[in-house]
Amino acid sequence: THSLTHSLLFFCLSVMSTSSSQSIRRREPDITEEEEGEWTKLDISNMQLVALSPNISIYSNITELYLNNNNLSRLPIELFRCCIHLRHLDLSNNKFHFLQPEICHLLQLRELNLSWNLLRELPFELGKLFRLEKFIIEGNPIIKPDMSIISKGTQACIEYFRERMQAGEPPPPRDWALPENRSSGNIQSGFRVFCYNVLAESYAQSCRINYCPAWALDWDYRKHRILKEIVCYEPDIICLQEVEAAQLELFFQPEMFSRGYIGKFHPKSRSRTMDDAAKKKTVDGCVIFWKKDLFTLVAEEVIEYQAMALERHDAIGQSGINRMMTKDNIATAVILKPVKDSLCILQGAGEYDYLLVVNTHIHWDPNYSDVKLMQIQMLVEKLEEISKKHFRARGRPLPMVLCGDFNSVPQSAAYKLLSGHHIDGDHEEFCQQEYCLYTKKGLDSQLSLKSAYAAVTGEPPFTNYSGDFVGVLDYIWYSEDTLSAERVLKPLSEDIILSHNGALPNPYMCSDHIPIACDLHGRIQKML
Repeated sequence: THSLTHSLLFFCLSVMSTSSSQSIRRREPDITEEEEGEWTKLDISNMQLVALSPNISIYSNITELYLNNNNLSRLPIELFRCCIHLRHLDLSNNKFHFLQPEICHLLQLRELNLSWNLLRELPFELGKLFRLEKFIIEGNPIIKPDMSIISKGTQACIEYFRERMQAGEPPPPRDWALPENRSSGNIQSGFRVFCYNVLAESYAQSCRINYCPAWALDWDYRKHRILKEIVCYEPDIICLQEVEAAQLELFFQPEMFSRGYIGKFHPKSRSRTMDDAAKKKTVDGCVIFWKKDLFTLVAEEVIEYQAMALERHDAIGQSGINRMMTKDNIATAVILKPVKDSLCILQGAGEYDYLLVVNTHIHWDPNYSDVKLMQIQMLVEKLEEISKKHFRARGRPLPMVLCGDFNSVPQSAAYKLLSGHHIDGDHEEFCQQEYCLYTKKGLDSQLSLKSAYAAVTGEPPFTNYSGDFVGVLDYIWYSEDTLSAERVLKPLSEDIILSHNGALPNPYMCSDHIPIACDLHGRIQKML
């Protein structure tokens, strides 16, 4: 409306050019409104502005801002801090002598027009704008970087800046979160579980991760920081995903053994069919480490979802088999026995108690959500089989910890299945695929599992923060009839991620996932 336009003029035009006594006719700002009533486009070009009011921050939802053809030499810091949804920013034909480094906060920028200003040098912080598709800089007396760099195009220019950015301050240590109305003095003795997708070396490539400096993606750099991240929390049980066979042998095994851990590793199923020994070493898988002074190994098992599907060919059907056989994800499982005279980590269990620890990595592609569901159903059936066998032999339930990268958000059918909910066979996440008896009857779990974070604080905002996805994918589940969660490692602040590359990995957090951890203790059990 006319009154809104004049109100906007009042806060945007804080200082006007008055070099001439002659009256100047100025056009009104052009504002575009979406159906929801929020302003998304703001055009304040050709208005002879010499300054912009900090009140621009109230339009935090705008995605396009046109400030071209003015006399601006600086932008208010509030624009960078609040207008973070900007995708198009036009600053052409102004009086900018330098570009403020805070522009790095505009991580959603796709187009940045700086043409025909007075810029001689560009800040390295431009390297954070990894989504930038069009960078216009012509008509400036640029001396740094050399025009030969700029002439190579937007992506080459952003890469140049990214490789030269300062790493910034390291993130502070993460603290522990307790349930409400619980003090740290009431924590029971138990054991600590740590879960982390470490990002396999073969996946950490600049062509896939265009927001992290190449030097910070190098495995020789990342591996030491990953190890530091693991051991600093002093876990008793460690579940890692995306560990390549070569890196397990050359790095993780010797490092963990020197720190008092032993473990079991299984690569993805494709490894069994590969003849090339060198390529076989690059296959990633899941590993479980445990403190050898707390546990001894009783049994181990690899759970291959492809193999389990083939065993259930008639129940799944050929169409479902065809879908599942293209994905070779696995789980590795161990049954551990507490060492005599060690800390009573499974309270009330006595010397005969055991602990089942499972580590898995479920398929990632959202277009194969049906395969995710069926992989988890295969896992559930195998764990039910192990639990029933244990119960028949000993007359008591088997305490269980299930860790992994499940590539499923808390709202997904996969999460609900693990939580004990029935999943109908016509659920949308089956993608209208046919799985015979499974889609006819639906999916169920009798495992009585509880997510540690859901039990203590609620699921965190995210465990994965990549350039194209932010959400929770990683979980530590436990059998709530035998175990209880005492506390969890607090979530990482989003501000910390945004202050570095704007996504993970970065020079300090060397995977696209963040580690999760919890303290568990056993519930009192009675022999039946």
